[in-house]
Amino acid sequence: MPTKGKAAKSSSGASMSKYDVEVEKRLKLLEADAASAHNTLNNVQEQLEEIKQVVAHINVKVHEHEEVEATPFDDLEGLEKVQAQLDDLDTRLHRKFNF
Repeated sequence: MPTKGKAAKSSSGASMSKYDVEVEKRLKLLEADAASAHNTLNNVQEQLEEIKQVVAHINVKVHEHEEVEATPFDDLEGLEKVQAQLDDLDTRLHRKFNF
């Protein structure tokens, strides 16, 4: 005599097949990955804004012909390369995740 298993239930109380359970599990993982990517994008954007402020400050100092204090970004060309890479990353993340 066959025995019946207990089907999983959705949040609405409906029975779910094994396939539905697997799809739901994968969907939750994808949603978690999207949230993580969104947080990473926000962090990158914050860092980009900080770098832009540093570049703006350096540009003001250079144009005023004042002596610039030593900072971690003494190499302006290197900083501009970093900024270009961050701009590229920002663009690609926006395109990929539609933020």
